[in-house]
Amino acid sequence: MQLNCSFKIIILTLITCFTNSSTLFSQGESPEVVKKYFKLNDKEKMKLDAGIKKCIEIRFTAGRTDTTRISYYNNTGKLQQEYMPADDQNLNLWSQNYYSYFYQYDNYGKIIQRIDSLLPHGEVKKNLLTYDDIGNLIKEEQKTESLVKTEINYDYDPMGRVIEASTKDAVNNCKVSEKYLYNTYNDLARSLRKDNCGDGDDRTLTVNYTYKYNKLALITEKISIFSSGNTLTETYKYDDKGAITEAYMSTSPDNYTKYVYTYDAGGKTQIVEITEIKNSNINKSIRTINYDKFGNKLEEIYMTEDQKENYRTKLIYE
Repeated sequence: MQLNCSFKIIILTLITCFTNSSTLFSQGESPEVVKKYFKLNDKEKMKLDAGIKKCIEIRFTAGRTDTTRISYYNNTGKLQQEYMPADDQNLNLWSQNYYSYFYQYDNYGKIIQRIDSLLPHGEVKKNLLTYDDIGNLIKEEQKTESLVKTEINYDYDPMGRVIEASTKDAVNNCKVSEKYLYNTYNDLARSLRKDNCGDGDDRTLTVNYTYKYNKLALITEKISIFSSGNTLTETYKYDDKGAITEAYMSTSPDNYTKYVYTYDAGGKTQIVEITEIKNSNINKSIRTINYDKFGNKLEEIYMTEDQKENYRTKLIYE
């Protein structure tokens, strides 16, 4: 399952030290908390098998080299700490402002605290997580120093799926409620958000998701209908082994993006041909991703249609 992007349409993928690009498409939606905490370490076995303790992500653009992310992993392959620049448009300003995220786990591998810091002199925010007796995350408190700024309570159905997230904003004295419904494949079918923390009005936002699946239970079509009336249509094709071969994402007949995937024989290289159509303007590009034998990303290269390199990102593991 994939993060509910809160009504934003994300077409291009984010490059991280712990995400395999091929898994970002053809995914069912899920509540934000699932992505933020439950799915954070879904690649931990790859890190553990490869013996990775540290990942440095470097971007090469027009002769310029920038470090864009530094990640550390614990002895079980879980993300322990991460650093990234506060302004990704000015990567040479690391020494002035950068973010740090530190994760603390209990003996069962559950996240019990995340510390968010804007360094070197910014705010430090602690996110304290509480679980019930069967391991469900039931409360998240966000604190600065000793002040509780935000409290989020989570409710579950008998199948262990998050059905509601209730947020209390102690600073602005307001509340946000999100409720979730699922289909028989456990993918999110509807999200309903009520927010009175904005301009004082009670705003209600909904997103309805419908899916089609193949015999392998892989998503072949997903339609997202937003309360604004906007619609996002996605279709997917696969090979006999279930590897994605084509993805199509459209908001209208004149605005869509098509992805065509090919792989080498060993599955260590993935080539994605991207065609973007925006109001009859056509833009084509090629993305090549190389992986190690465990599935960890090694390099991602972005090129124009005529094979000119825009930039590349390398991931160096220690």
